Amino acid sequence: MKKFVVTADFIDKNTKIQYDIGSVFEASSKERANELKSSGYLGEEVITPDDKTKNAPPAGEKGGKNQPLPEVTTDGKETPQSGEVTE
Repeated sequence: MKKFVVTADFIDKNTKIQYDIGSVFEASSKERANELKSSGYLGEEVITPDDKTKNAPPAGEKGGKNQPLPEVTTDGKETPQSGEVTE
């Protein structure tokens, strides 16, 4: 479920929980989030570190964690990594 920053105090009609400005609201559905956003109660979606890693490539794959940085020569060109074929 997506989380949003609360931009205006409100009491959720479904759960009867009060939300204050600056707190975080976790939407039970996309429709509910849209309803509250259009009414001015919710702002931007909150992105947590867990959300960022859900779509990240696994470690060891290109772009994943634990990848060595390419070596760059003084002319700005990358040097080939071991096992890479150069043109």
